[in-house]
Amino acid sequence: ALAEDAGVVLEGRVLGHDPDYGLLSLGLPGEQRVLLAHAPLPPGHALRIKVLARDVSLSLERQHSSILNVLPATVAEIAPTRSPAQVLLRLDLGGTALLARITRYSLERLSLQPGSQVWAQLKSVAVLA
Repeated sequence: ALAEDAGVVLEGRVLGHDPDYGLLSLGLPGEQRVLLAHAPLPPGHALRIKVLARDVSLSLERQHSSILNVLPATVAEIAPTRSPAQVLLRLDLGGTALLARITRYSLERLSLQPGSQVWAQLKSVAVLA
């Protein structure tokens, strides 16, 4: 059973900043990249972000949506939660771990199991000071 605020902290390095959109590009281990609304920082600057399990949704296909950060991942582990309606998935983003909390209904509807390839959609990313 995991706390409501279960999540992971990821450390990345600034790749660049788009002044037109006010978006910072952050490189993560495993050649992954996320975009976040943030003031400019120098390239190479280390930045930590937190992604909560409840802010990660999963899809079997890459979709066009308003979600900026959609990353390819592999389901590594599926664990029960306190709620019989939900499960917690540990995802592997090329060596970086990410957690996703989804309903058991979605788990079965998408036929997810360890080894499944998914697209992790990060609805929200918090920058840590």
